[in-house]
Amino acid sequence: MTGSRDPGQRRKSRRAKRDGRRVPALVDTRGEGVGHYTWPDWPRPAGYPLQDRVGSVLRGRETWALGGAVMKRIGTSLSIMLVGVALLTVTVLVGCGLSSGINTGGTEVTEDPALFPAPAGDLWGYIDKTGAWVMEPKYDWADSFSEGLAVVRPEDNWYGFIDMSGEVVLKPEYSNAGRFANGLARVIPRNGVRWAFIDATGEVVIKPGYQAARDFGDDGLAAVRVGETWGFIDKTGAYVFELRYAGALDFSEGLAPVLEEDGGEWGFIDKSGAWVIQPEFTAARPFSESLAAVRGSSAWGYIDRTGALVIPQQFTGLEAWPFSEGLAPVLEGDGWGFIDKTGAWVIPPQYARVDPFSGGLAAVRDVDYNLLSYIDTSGKTVWTRP
Repeated sequence: MTGSRDPGQRRKSRRAKRDGRRVPALVDTRGEGVGHYTWPDWPRPAGYPLQDRVGSVLRGRETWALGGAVMKRIGTSLSIMLVGVALLTVTVLVGCGLSSGINTGGTEVTEDPALFPAPAGDLWGYIDKTGAWVMEPKYDWADSFSEGLAVVRPEDNWYGFIDMSGEVVLKPEYSNAGRFANGLARVIPRNGVRWAFIDATGEVVIKPGYQAARDFGDDGLAAVRVGETWGFIDKTGAYVFELRYAGALDFSEGLAPVLEEDGGEWGFIDKSGAWVIQPEFTAARPFSESLAAVRGSSAWGYIDRTGALVIPQQFTGLEAWPFSEGLAPVLEGDGWGFIDKTGAWVIPPQYARVDPFSGGLAAVRDVDYNLLSYIDTSGKTVWTRP
């Protein structure tokens, strides 16, 4: 549906809601989500609801966490214990999770680049790559398209899925939902508390049973958490690995970052569960475009599948995300920018928040994750919020 009037003129006399397209996950020292892209949903890394240290949903999509924070329940209130010293964004994930892979972690979800979610006033619609409105804003919230479908939230506060013509494919009946990845999407049914997986017809393929779950990757595996422990399931819901990890991110390009025990280090396993890259990192992200972000004692760099450093550990900011379309978002100082595969800055760090590139554009956000604009791979602004 193409709007004939300026969507910026549309307003409703209701309480404004914090907006935000899915962003990569925020993780604590175990790699667990404390707020979320897609990891960059990862990666794509997807944004997810605020979660506590073990991935339990605390609040809805509009609530975003402080970077590096560990969220805990205290009765009906929340306390925030800062682990980092700066505010960060997402991805895999995670328990709703980097997630879209954070996606800091998350399986790279293939988005459909023809349409991009965008707000006008209190409502969300979709623009094309030129910034022209294709679907007039009418949703309380809208996410990117993936595998031909997008999660949207009408006014009834439940999540459903539409196709690229705007037709409702799956009715709004989920209290939370992730993007489709490799044929399945993570959802929490209405009034439910645990994650399940559905197919594109809405049929429940894997029943609710997980406090946290990540997207299925190209390897056909998804990381899930039961209690305090992570493991991996296949598309039938059968465990491929027993629940034995303190932290786990998505399989991507045949490898997955895992944390064997609290206080330990991250390494990478293959689909047999064998270590391919031994645990030696304080943090790690899934592979994307043959590289993975890893953090040593004080800085981020990128390794190849042999574990060799391709980009030295030179970025001292608190976050670095997977590559997407040849560029990786990296936080340096107080600003996010984008590097290429040599480690050179293509778009210097200057933004309060960013999303990874998808379909040639990346979202730029303010410190509260409100979408401000879209930029292209040269850093040129192609759309600004009306």
